[in-house]
Amino acid sequence: MRVHIGGLGLPKRLWARSATSVCIAVCMVLFVSTVSAAMQPTAQACSSLTVQSDKDTYTLGQPVIIAVTFHATLPSCVAPMFVHGYVLTIQVFNAANDEVYSWNHTVPGFVNVTESWTPTSVGDYSINATSYLTIPGNDLMTRGLQAYKVIHVQDPERSMTIEALTLSVIAIVAVAAGYFVFRRKNRTSKSTP
Repeated sequence: MRVHIGGLGLPKRLWARSATSVCIAVCMVLFVSTVSAAMQPTAQACSSLTVQSDKDTYTLGQPVIIAVTFHATLPSCVAPMFVHGYVLTIQVFNAANDEVYSWNHTVPGFVNVTESWTPTSVGDYSINATSYLTIPGNDLMTRGLQAYKVIHVQDPERSMTIEALTLSVIAIVAVAAGYFVFRRKNRTSKSTP
């Protein structure tokens, strides 16, 4: 006697084998994808790119010191065999997203770069660093890592005004404190017979 399951016209024994085969296939796909992801570290985890500046706020005309560190392959990682070299790009954009400075060179797998750039107008600026991978026999570059840092450039007169105001407030507080200490001392000396 044949029993048909689910209107598919499959005998019960064939249906059980098909379901088991599908289940095994799905489990194998999940297992293989999980193992391969665990065995192949991602580019993000095996590479690093940082960009820093010597401070966050500058006065107009003051040079900005930009420090970029790039590690193509961190320790305990394997470098991809298809990569031929690396290009490191540093770009500075103003608040209107216009490029005001750029630098790029072919670099080895590890490099510390220090650049100096002097802003010509006040405002906020974004310092962007990008690494690119070059592949033999191909003129195209593949974008790797990106890092950025935001700085602020202010007017030197405004900066001097803030400094002068700060010094004035400190001086007023010091004079007021001295006055109250002197006055209290005089009161204490007059009340003591």
